[in-house]
Amino acid sequence: MAEDQPSLLQKFVQDELPQELRDLVSNLPMENGWAEKHLYQYQGFWYNPFILQALVTLQKHFHANDNDIFLVSIPKSGTTWLKALAFSIVNRRITDNFSLEDAFEMFCKGVSPGGPFWDHMLGYWNEGWLANHLHQYQGFWYFTRQLQGVLSCQKHFNNSLNSDILIVTTPKSGTTWLKAWTFALLNRHKYPKMFENHPLLTKNPHFLVPFLELDLYNDKDLVPDLNSIPSPRLFSTHLPYVSLPKSVIDSNCKILYLCRNPKDTFISLWHFTNKLKLDGTSTNSLEDSFKKFCNGVSICGPFWEHVLGYWKESLDQPKKIMLMRYEEMKKNPSFVLKELARFVGCPFSKEEEDEGVIDDILKLCSFKILSNLEVNKKGKLSSGEEHRAFFRLGEVGDSNNYLTAEMIEQLDIITEKKLGHYGFRF
Repeated sequence: MAEDQPSLLQKFVQDELPQELRDLVSNLPMENGWAEKHLYQYQGFWYNPFILQALVTLQKHFHANDNDIFLVSIPKSGTTWLKALAFSIVNRRITDNFSLEDAFEMFCKGVSPGGPFWDHMLGYWNEGWLANHLHQYQGFWYFTRQLQGVLSCQKHFNNSLNSDILIVTTPKSGTTWLKAWTFALLNRHKYPKMFENHPLLTKNPHFLVPFLELDLYNDKDLVPDLNSIPSPRLFSTHLPYVSLPKSVIDSNCKILYLCRNPKDTFISLWHFTNKLKLDGTSTNSLEDSFKKFCNGVSICGPFWEHVLGYWKESLDQPKKIMLMRYEEMKKNPSFVLKELARFVGCPFSKEEEDEGVIDDILKLCSFKILSNLEVNKKGKLSSGEEHRAFFRLGEVGDSNNYLTAEMIEQLDIITEKKLGHYGFRF
């Protein structure tokens, strides 16, 4: 066959894949294949177009039964033998015109059918930051209790209202601060005397703005009744866009997505998880935690894929998703708060601005005020985390005090590669 003639797989991509799949494939990373012309990377793993089409169709349409049994393996890990033991026989064919050296090099790079091998293994088991293990679900990592809440939330939160407001963050990106801001903003008419009887003076922001997967749906046997909550209902989550409940995707609710420079996010997460380690257990070393973070293995990570999912959607749905940056909140808080108020439909009036309402909200929600409140120095969440663990420093650039020049460069390279290509930079 002439070199310029399209291969069978190329013709398949061009002519036979549905338009939705063609659009997906055109935006995916691609490498030369093993037995096929190309492999495409989808949700962190490599597939040829035939398998990719089947995978996407399976994810969309397959419904498992309670009595189903799944045989899961990476290629060449004993699949045929296990299928035989389960009374099923499959013939597999390995091409002979691929040198051992080339195959070995590609295997070490992670480019293999169903690979990377190590990440595939980690998808079913990995050491956690805080818990003993993290589990990978829909391309992102969760500790066990959190994953239970994710599944319950996806199944049961089927009544998202157009008036709902959902705060979304990766862990340690300013979640507590944005919860305080948004709660104070929405309730400013109910509590005009902010420094006398405001709930933020006696309640932790995480109590006032509950997480879907960590608070409301953390008990798989108990589905909360949210109908009595007055509108607008204010919730929060660490879920990536791909894992949001369908009702959230389908509704016209507002999503506030806050992200933070990955260097400061990492250091804050490292401190936070070590604070919550049980007495007698060893802390996470900076070096080991850094390696995991760079490999995408962190709570609700990979960090970059989490940010990218919401960045892309914010461009497509600017009226639904407001993408915020922690650094901008620190640099120009009054401007960002006014933008936030306009986005959620309750802008400040000229009279409110003249009366100093914006300044009062920013003062009430400041790190200095919140971190020194008695409730935030001694209280605990229902899940056991001490409130004071959520207030460490709250500054921009603290990572420079911990990371080496080589670490900073490595994170910058990863960030540019994974986000810069799509026009997003910190």
